[in-house]
Amino acid sequence: MISPVETVYKGCRFRSRLEARWAVFINSLNFSFVYEPDTYNLSGTWYLPDFWVPDWKSFVEIKSDVPTKVQKDKCQSLSTLTGFQVLLIFGQPWIDEYSVILFCPESSSSSEYEGREDEHIEQACISYEFAQDRKDERVIWLYSDEYGGTSFYVPPDPHPSWGEKYPLTGEWADTLVKAFEAARQERFGT
Repeated sequence: MISPVETVYKGCRFRSRLEARWAVFINSLNFSFVYEPDTYNLSGTWYLPDFWVPDWKSFVEIKSDVPTKVQKDKCQSLSTLTGFQVLLIFGQPWIDEYSVILFCPESSSSSEYEGREDEHIEQACISYEFAQDRKDERVIWLYSDEYGGTSFYVPPDPHPSWGEKYPLTGEWADTLVKAFEAARQERFGT
């Protein structure tokens, strides 16, 4: 296993080059972030999420590989504790080289999963990709072919809908492609 390389981007020292690349991605979409915003007590275990993205009202956790059940459980616990969603992104910031798992606080209290926590966590682990709205490129979605999507911060409409047309994904999403390119091409300080 390769050891993480501390990396500086815009005056912030990241614990890994991968985290810094995802910071470039978020920043290139014109969203601000707070790196390692605060620690949270998850039933006796202290947890430090990688990012807080205020406009998304979301924590973002970055992993290089497919996350373990323990890592997923921590993300769900953080979402439940704080009342905010958590995006667990794993992989490199490039089309088809990453996945996003979305954890939402309201799903954790669902009586449908009472007594079946393992099944509940797996149900919450739908793999999404970033997508771009067809009408407004500032609107960023998490989208899954099977489950549809959920949108992030959009001025002025907090709950846009794509109607008959799905959001743009992959190489068709110009704004996202530019953000991915920026993340891949950034030359960092040390």
